[in-house]
Amino acid sequence: MSIVNRAAFAAICEMSIHALNVYISRNKVAIMLDKQIDTENPLNLAFKKKRKQMVRKAKSSSSVAPVPKERIYTKPLSASQV
Repeated sequence: MSIVNRAAFAAICEMSIHALNVYISRNKVAIMLDKQIDTENPLNLAFKKKRKQMVRKAKSSSSVAPVPKERIYTKPLSASQV
């Protein structure tokens, strides 16, 4: 049983403490009475696993350079062409 504080668990999950507090308020992460987090709790294990997958997926998709949009330039119309 590994017990860590919020800052350590946030670092493990690669997120801010504020974001972790939001997940705690939504009951996605279980805390103990002394506001510590048990990393072996099944709810916390599932959250950590899902978060790691999401971070890994975001990192792999962000490494691909975006394709620039093709720009079409036109000459402005003269008064006689309008």
